[in-house]
Amino acid sequence: MNKAKFFLIFLPILLIGNKEFSQKNNLLPNSFFNSFNQKVYANDSIKFYKDRAYSRSINGNHYGALNDLNKAIEIEPKNHFLYHIRGGIKEDIKDYSGAMRDFEKALSLDTDSISHWLIYQSIGMLKNDLKDYESAISYLDKSLVLMPSLFTALEQRGYAKFRLKDYLGAINDYDKYISYNPNNSKIYMSLLQAKVAIDKYKDACLDGKKAISLGYVDTKNYVETLCGLVKKHNLN
Repeated sequence: MNKAKFFLIFLPILLIGNKEFSQKNNLLPNSFFNSFNQKVYANDSIKFYKDRAYSRSINGNHYGALNDLNKAIEIEPKNHFLYHIRGGIKEDIKDYSGAMRDFEKALSLDTDSISHWLIYQSIGMLKNDLKDYESAISYLDKSLVLMPSLFTALEQRGYAKFRLKDYLGAINDYDKYISYNPNNSKIYMSLLQAKVAIDKYKDACLDGKKAISLGYVDTKNYVETLCGLVKKHNLN
């Protein structure tokens, strides 16, 4: 799982008073957790398990993180954030049914709807992983109603629309994404793919050049070939 998705999974931790840990630029080393640090975690074992789960997950120890979250849930069985976090880790290890159960549990417990937008987004991403694109769009729609500027949800919904061959819908979502986050090189490659699908080769060439200017060089040869054909054949 990439760092961006880890951040999304553990965003609830950062929203519930985890200041000492979230304000650090680097991860706490595993040795920090070998003994219960009394200064930081005195009388707060659930915080200890949440923080160690984060550290373990970001270092690839997903099963250790799940064990910590199971312990945290034993202490606070009605904490919807914990189920959301655990669902994200289960998704990462491809326990999709377990992930869905945890996301649904998080929704049922979050009676104030404080973070429904984030849970809906997580379910939408899970549905994309399962290639259930229509359901993905349904959940991402709900997320974006609550948080219209949630650009990750826009990218995920655009991807689902692209897979369903709704290329204009995908382009619209990618353009909205760019209005909130204009410097992500990958989104321009997603735009390129959608525009090529509807024969908008000139615009696709421009998107490819933008992606390369922002550091996306993996498909540089493809973009150069596409742009060469646009120029040679005066393509639209």
